[in-house]
Amino acid sequence: FVTIACCCAAQLGVYPWLMFWSCVLSYFVFYCAHWQTYVSGKLKFGRLDCTEAQFSFITIHLISTISPGFWSNSIPYLQLEYRILVALLTIGSTLWSSFNNIRLVSQGGCGRNFSSVAGTSIIFPGWPIGLLIFLAVVASNYSTSSVLEEHTSLHLLCYGMVFSKITNRLIVGHMSRSPLNGWDSSCIGPLAVCINQYFNLLIDEHVLLWFFLVS
Repeated sequence: FVTIACCCAAQLGVYPWLMFWSCVLSYFVFYCAHWQTYVSGKLKFGRLDCTEAQFSFITIHLISTISPGFWSNSIPYLQLEYRILVALLTIGSTLWSSFNNIRLVSQGGCGRNFSSVAGTSIIFPGWPIGLLIFLAVVASNYSTSSVLEEHTSLHLLCYGMVFSKITNRLIVGHMSRSPLNGWDSSCIGPLAVCINQYFNLLIDEHVLLWFFLVS
C-alpha cells in the first residue's frame, strides 16, 4: 500500500502498466524477503533495503507536496519523465533484491536435509506468490473493460490485500515453524475476477473489484 501511495504521489497512474509492475514487484520482493527467512531462519537485509526504500518514499512525497507538477517534467537530454524514472528505479531495485533473496533460498534451508524451518520444501512458498502474480497479470491484460487503466489504484489495492495476506501467513509460518498451506481463501477474489472475464463479464468488473476489496 505504501508503494501504491508513492506511485500516486509521483502521478504514475498515467502509465498503468508501469504502476502495475512497480506495485506487483514491490509486493513480490517483500514476499521474497520472508520466503528467505522461512528457509534460512534469519531475516537478512541487503545494502539497499526497506530503510532506503522508506527514505525514497518520503522524498517522493515531499517533492509532490512542494511541486506536484515536477513528475511530468522530463530529464534534460534524456527526454525521460521523472515519474518514469521513478518506476524504472523501483522495478530495477525490486528485481535486484528479489534475485538476491531467491539466490539465498536456492542455497538450502536450515532444517533437516536443507529444508525450511518447518522441515518442508524450500521451493513450495513460490507456489502461492506465483499463482497470484499469474492471476493479476491475466486479469489486467485480458480485461475487456480496461479495468487496470480505468481503476488502477482500486485494482492494485485489491491484489495488494491478497499479497499481504499470503505474506503474513509466511511470516506466521516462520515464527511458529509450521508448514504452509497451498491454498488461501483470499485467492477466491482473483480467481473470481478471471472467471468473470472468461464468461464475458457477467458482473461489472468495477462492482466486482469493490466487492472483492470489501469482502
